[in-house]
Amino acid sequence: MTEDMFGEGVSARRELLVKGIKVPPEDVKTYLQAEGDIYYILCKRVVNNEPAYLEELFIPLESVPDIEEVEVCQTPFYEMVQQKSTKKIFKVIQMIEITEMTDDAASILKTVVGTPVLLLHRLLVAADGSPIAYTRLMGCGRKYKIQTELIQIT
Repeated sequence: MTEDMFGEGVSARRELLVKGIKVPPEDVKTYLQAEGDIYYILCKRVVNNEPAYLEELFIPLESVPDIEEVEVCQTPFYEMVQQKSTKKIFKVIQMIEITEMTDDAASILKTVVGTPVLLLHRLLVAADGSPIAYTRLMGCGRKYKIQTELIQIT
């Protein structure tokens, strides 16, 4: 979701809600194929002082051992992964679906449980085919513009 989707004169910021080691849900374990600790980050995007979407990041700790030192909500995620990860991003697999607002997300985004929401999944993969990280964004509201531009950073 792009900054300019909200228009000019709009204030947008990311707020860190949670970070630390977490046992991920089964679907995330399957995506990451990781046996070790998973570092979890939950950020909220706020637009004009209203919550717009949640961003969850799951990173095997072995991929970015010094992630605690990174200002995760102030640093672009892909840039951080390219600079700090033990493996570089080769490709990104993205899936978009419509789902329903969960209890936890509804309380953070100030909306009703069961409301239709856009859910964007991204799996970052290394050249050897191994997963580096998994992200998902859950957005509420009526206006979305998704722009994806992937350039291999060498």
